[in-house]
Amino acid sequence: MTPGSFSSSRPTSWPAVAKAIGRPDLLTDPRFSDPAKLTANMPQLTAILDEIFCAEPMAHWYEVFNGVHVTFGAVRGPQEVVNDPQLRANDIIVPLDGAGGKLTSTISSPFRCMASPKCPRSAPQRLENTT
Repeated sequence: MTPGSFSSSRPTSWPAVAKAIGRPDLLTDPRFSDPAKLTANMPQLTAILDEIFCAEPMAHWYEVFNGVHVTFGAVRGPQEVVNDPQLRANDIIVPLDGAGGKLTSTISSPFRCMASPKCPRSAPQRLENTT
């Protein structure tokens, strides 16, 4: 299963998550009944959530969380990120010329100057001064 991540930074997220995963009982569990206790008992909650999330494929969790206003997404591995079509279409992952071997792409600079187009740099040549 692909690991997932959800945001619980909003106080309303935890009740939505607990209900969406079919475990509203966790909301009244004394270990997780308020933010301080939830934080203090995070290892126990993580173990419970790991068991629940591993029981279903990622597609199931996308469907579950789609309509409950909880930020959720798959945690992607490096190769999945490099091959992501949306990141390539938005010039976030760009070709890296001259690196050699299996290194063919890099992350583009997040800075843009309106008057100058961004151009990905090629890899430095052996012993080339890059400063």
